[in-house]
Amino acid sequence: MLFLGVALLVRVLTDNLSSPDSRQSGSLNLSGAIAALLILVSVGLLVRRSRGLLPTALSVLWLCVWTAIAVGTRGASAETLREGVREGSVVALAVIVYNAREAVTVPVATRLVQLMGFAPALIALVQLATHTGVNIAGQLRSNGTFAHPNSAAMFFAIAATVSLWQYLDRGRRRADALLTTLFAAALIATFSIDGVITLLAMLATYGALRPGPASIKRTPFVLAAIVVVAFFATPLGAHRIAQESATNVATVEEGNADTTLAWRLHK
Repeated sequence: MLFLGVALLVRVLTDNLSSPDSRQSGSLNLSGAIAALLILVSVGLLVRRSRGLLPTALSVLWLCVWTAIAVGTRGASAETLREGVREGSVVALAVIVYNAREAVTVPVATRLVQLMGFAPALIALVQLATHTGVNIAGQLRSNGTFAHPNSAAMFFAIAATVSLWQYLDRGRRRADALLTTLFAAALIATFSIDGVITLLAMLATYGALRPGPASIKRTPFVLAAIVVVAFFATPLGAHRIAQESATNVATVEEGNADTTLAWRLHK
């Protein structure tokens, strides 16, 4: 439990220390070392306890199939290898939590997420206020302690959702309400469309699955609406939406990616 919390905290706080080209090189940085360590620990737990062996094997097989496709189309490059380690570490983390589920309860896990996200969220808001952060395609976007604003946004989306759950279903503590606001604001500061869509999906699912009448389910949907309005209200957020909405599918087919959506479609 302590190992897992420390490893993930270090991983979050040091993500932006990776060099910009680290994913295209064979160098082993701290993030890669932590990912490899999580994989080794998960293998040890599977050998010792054998919990979740079948779903883990299926997940690894699924990754191996797509890795083989990547190697066949792009070659056995360091970039492909590092991506495989990244994806393998996600499966490894699931294996660790599943095998240690008596120690890592849902309330404990959510507290860990809040703890790990507090400093990055504050830094993201400071970056927004001071017009710093990272330059992505000529746009300054907050990234907190993460290597990329999109990575930060995904983490903040998770942190905002679990903080709202802590507030609504675990005693309505004022601190959880403030943390929900902090993480939602930090997500907007990243100006990540992916992150906003992810948060909306999480909140909509949470709201729909909450037991009780419609009045009980309303709060997550209200927060989702507030996030969307706030994102559109910012100049950069509105500009990003307009820019991505202008994506030309015909241009994408020709290999000319002039927006991030076009780049994704092309890839």
